[in-house]
Amino acid sequence: MRYLRMFAAVLAAIIITGCVSPADATTTDNDAIFLDVRTQEEFNSGHIPGAVLLPLDQIEEIINLIPNLDQPISIYCRSGNRSNTALGILIAMGYTNVTDIGGILDWTGEIVLGAANDED
Repeated sequence: MRYLRMFAAVLAAIIITGCVSPADATTTDNDAIFLDVRTQEEFNSGHIPGAVLLPLDQIEEIINLIPNLDQPISIYCRSGNRSNTALGILIAMGYTNVTDIGGILDWTGEIVLGAANDED
């Protein structure tokens, strides 16, 4: 039953918010927080500037990082699988303005190496 609810949430998320290509994500919402749901090691190997790291296995902690359920959030991972799962979870948690931009493999913008606190 849990998986059926998760599937329904993911399906609803795709219908409600849709998926946006990484190229379109740079122009759709400048107020969006980029949420990286990969591991720390993957994040350190290259991420979108200013992105917030929150690995998928810790996604429910987002309420502590982003308590505003209406905050625009653009989620990404390596190839798009984890970001799609995260999208469904966030929609089920009540987030209303979430977009799955897929994988960083398709990102054409700037990439930053190292941990987030290394960015200056």
